[in-house]
Amino acid sequence: MHRGPLGKLREATRIAFEPEITATQLRGLGLTAADFGESPPHEIWPENHLAWRLFCDLSTQWRIGMAGATGLDYAPLMHLLNIECRDPDGQPDMPLWRDTFDALRVIEAAALDEMRSQAAEKQKP
Repeated sequence: MHRGPLGKLREATRIAFEPEITATQLRGLGLTAADFGESPPHEIWPENHLAWRLFCDLSTQWRIGMAGATGLDYAPLMHLLNIECRDPDGQPDMPLWRDTFDALRVIEAAALDEMRSQAAEKQKP
């Protein structure tokens, strides 16, 4: 499977981790949600749908250390990859497995970057 640049996948991950602004916060600024309209949906390209869906399925499977998340727990990740990455005959599809794993690692790295960025922002006086 041909995979293009992974910038859109990183951007989708960043958007997924952005904190939502509450109506109370907007009111405090004299604004409402109507002042902004709807934000456009961020497209996940078809070749990344499986990786994105697995990332969402694994959203509770983070390894946590003293400084926060350190990465996904790869035991459940490997299990899901082995189930999902099969050809039509039910045989392992190793190129799909590898492509999906690589895309998941890009998403994981982008998620960790965004979590660390948000944690650093909270530490600022």
